[in-house]
Amino acid sequence: MRGPIQTRLMVSASEWRRFLAPNLLELPRKPRVVDIIARPFIDHLGEEELLVYVVLDDRAPESDLTWNRLRPIYDRIHARVRTLDDPPYPYVEFRRRSELEE
Repeated sequence: MRGPIQTRLMVSASEWRRFLAPNLLELPRKPRVVDIIARPFIDHLGEEELLVYVVLDDRAPESDLTWNRLRPIYDRIHARVRTLDDPPYPYVEFRRRSELEE
């Protein structure tokens, strides 16, 4: 599936946010993803890549935050980004909403 972003050129965080909207990714019900924040950044090698924060519900129990539960979300983000021509590498991090507000 092609999206509005067709090249590896730095694009805005709002374009990435639309492209990686949780409702487009067919995410599992648990843990509940409340938002996905993505922004372009330059990695340690000087390459244009993508930093993705998956924002999880604060009420998610620890048992829902295992790699077995998070991996399907990670995989769907990577799959969506790979639909692009010359895609950036998505560095995916998982955070609870309260962790981002600190």
